[in-house]
Amino acid sequence: MPKLFEYLGLVLRFYSNEHESVHVHAFYKENQTKVEFIIENGIITQINYKKIAGFEMIPTEKIKDLETLIEVYKYDIIQLWIKFFVLNEKISCKKIKTKIK
Repeated sequence: MPKLFEYLGLVLRFYSNEHESVHVHAFYKENQTKVEFIIENGIITQINYKKIAGFEMIPTEKIKDLETLIEVYKYDIIQLWIKFFVLNEKISCKKIKTKIK
């Protein structure tokens, strides 16, 4: 389960055994939210935030930080998906230590 990003207590990961649409799992403490990317002709047309069975979604006070992280790094996440799932390459975590504006 490779870690992609750490930001303000949020962690984004891939589950290494999943092969469905491009998505990441966002963790904050015991909460987890699935972030799914809808891509048409190489363009992200929609981003969906979904509940995962057995977990509470990321709390509302942290969801804005998650949305900001996703918006800024969405195409990087797609590239990491390709690198990991298509090219079978190792990926490393980016730790973001300052607030994204």
